[in-house]
Amino acid sequence: MSKNVLLLGRDGIVVENVLKHLEVKDVALFGGTNVDDVRSVLNK
Repeated sequence: MSKNVLLLGRDGIVVENVLKHLEVKDVALFGGTNVDDVRSVLNK
């Protein structure tokens, strides 16, 4: 069963780099830096 993980940060570049370099089996990674990003991910 796949898990969803939302990574939040103050700096979008840092979040993007983490998403690029983090490889976890059976985990869908999402990133965001503000409330609108969180809403977008939760609406999926």
